Amino acid sequence: MNENLEYMDLGLTPFTRELLVNYIRIQYEENADYRYEALRAELLLLQRENRLAELFLAEEQSNWYVGSE
Repeated sequence: MNENLEYMDLGLTPFTRELLVNYIRIQYEENADYRYEALRAELLLLQRENRLAELFLAEEQSNWYVGSE
């Protein structure tokens, strides 16, 4: 398996793409950009800054709000 996310095809990784969309929705709200290029750029930024765990924290936060309604 290639550990470099630069070569990841988000079309073949729907769960990762969903995590990114959720993260971007929470982080940027009305300024969110869901284009493929923006998703890839955000993924690579999170990797470079060693912040990939934020994807999972955003998922948890999103699920917490759904469960509290």
